[in-house]
Amino acid sequence: MRIAFFTDTYWPQINGISENIDTLRRQLENKGHEVYIVAPKSSGYKETDDHVFRLTGVRYVKNPEQRMIIPIPEKDLRMLLRKKFDIVHIHTLGTAGFLGWEFAQLRDIPCVVTYHTLLNRYAHYFLKGKILKPKVYEVGSRIFCNLCDLVVAPTQRVKDELTSYGVKKDIEVVSGGIELERFKKRESGFLRNKIGLNREDKIILYLGRLGKEKNIAFIIKSLEKLLKREKDTYLAIVGGGPEKEVLEDLVLSLGLKQKVLFTGFIERINVPNIYSDSDIFVFASNTETQGLTVPEAMAAGLPVVVVSDPAFEDIVFDERTGLVSDGDESEFVKKVESLLTDPGLREKLGLAGKDLVEKEFSAGSQAKNILSAYKKATQINAQKRKVRRIFISRIGLIRDFLNLNVAFAKFKGVMKF
Repeated sequence: MRIAFFTDTYWPQINGISENIDTLRRQLENKGHEVYIVAPKSSGYKETDDHVFRLTGVRYVKNPEQRMIIPIPEKDLRMLLRKKFDIVHIHTLGTAGFLGWEFAQLRDIPCVVTYHTLLNRYAHYFLKGKILKPKVYEVGSRIFCNLCDLVVAPTQRVKDELTSYGVKKDIEVVSGGIELERFKKRESGFLRNKIGLNREDKIILYLGRLGKEKNIAFIIKSLEKLLKREKDTYLAIVGGGPEKEVLEDLVLSLGLKQKVLFTGFIERINVPNIYSDSDIFVFASNTETQGLTVPEAMAAGLPVVVVSDPAFEDIVFDERTGLVSDGDESEFVKKVESLLTDPGLREKLGLAGKDLVEKEFSAGSQAKNILSAYKKATQINAQKRKVRRIFISRIGLIRDFLNLNVAFAKFKGVMKF
């Protein structure tokens, strides 16, 4: 099968969508399929992959950088239009999404869309949310999803939300996949050397983009007293984003400069080594469609503490595969402290979480489920084409019947019946 991914977000942008697309592509190619990616050009980035079409794009958000494709008749677009595909898989609802949908209509092939992001939670990034309100994103999502043959949701939470918007098309739940092999080959010392900590020091880890919706300020405020009380315990914040300066100011105001350590972006290849050096993973966002860093940490055997969120209801089961807080600061720190003071609990939850991810959230399982979704979309598209052919045929019969009536009327006039 030859598959075309259309996305406004891809490398060198570092985020969960880029990671998910790349992981899915490799898994599909391992199964013998051919995958091409259509994405925007990025300033200063030279594409070397002949299976990636880079189209002219314009930046509409500076930090984190977001671009949208401008479909002008350039070389890569002309080359794309000459390619034959079996299915279009859209990963973002921006201009790349509409281009993908138009391409599918032009080729008369199935069109699938994965709804990676709850867009109504991110309205503040575009003109500070003053023009496009959350409701606009919900209406736009409904219209676009209903244009496609089939919708993929990363979790049941996303499926339920899309249904509440009025999406009528079939929605298949397919979780993002974790490449388990990445987390079996880990080396200790990378993170500790980078932030200057000893082997005996305990590290509470947050890894991800530093955005307002990630609720990192909640983590810092919750852990303030714990960090001051426990001399050998530190909070490592790995990643970058628009909230970095705000968070650094918060750390200074709380007197935690020596206890909360910012690393900035760290290359993907070293992410497993970061988990290896850490003792606990914490995550407080409640706007996730899936939050792939949580199952990643679990795949590395790290016990996790998350704020209650529907995105994690199928993976983080309180006191079984991790710990879940209701969002209260005192309860959150209590959960973290219970892991810090109980090595046995850390090991137990770490192993249980790892076992669950290996069984149900592997990248291989994701690819298998996506291929099932493609098969279903192909059947839906074939039925749609059949209905269209019947409709066109009926229109033709009606037209011929009307023409026959006109001809008969003229005949009557000549014969004077």
